[in-house]
Amino acid sequence: MGERLLVYEFMTHGTLHDHLHGELSPLNWNFRLRIAMQVAKGLEYLHRDCFPPIVHRDVKASNILLDSEWAARIADVGLLTPSNRDLDGDLESDVYNFGIVLLEILSGRKVIDNDYTPPSIVDWALPLIRKGKAAAIIDRNVALPRNVEPLLKLAEIAELALREDRGERPVISEIVMWLEQIVKNGLTL
Repeated sequence: MGERLLVYEFMTHGTLHDHLHGELSPLNWNFRLRIAMQVAKGLEYLHRDCFPPIVHRDVKASNILLDSEWAARIADVGLLTPSNRDLDGDLESDVYNFGIVLLEILSGRKVIDNDYTPPSIVDWALPLIRKGKAAAIIDRNVALPRNVEPLLKLAEIAELALREDRGERPVISEIVMWLEQIVKNGLTL
């Protein structure tokens, strides 16, 4: 009997991590917003539309692949086992990790970077967002749009997703709705 292989489509444009922190060209704000929306919709599908729900457990920029048309694909999906009964906690952890990805998208900063104080992106960004200073976290390596309101809204969504109390975090469907509202209200970049 021969070997069994998994074959995947080649992701031409690498990972979100490569573009935010690596040698690849930085993404403009339109691409970043589009990627955030696509990842949120992908997680919504896994959490809401699959039965049983699929929990990723490792949502991060290096697991977000970009295909030849710059569409985001979530990689390294872990399946929820029937023996795991803490489904809500797992879904909420995916939301938390998505909040971290939003901070990376907004700031261009790594999750942990010892060149900064504090080194944690969460410990650095959340106090600024909560003080109404979300503009201070926006990546200055990319030309600012005329209207920064969509970026400030993304920061608000990230702050909600990163609430310490799991019960205060939104479900991914709410995040998708908010991201769609950003686009619908004409808050285009």
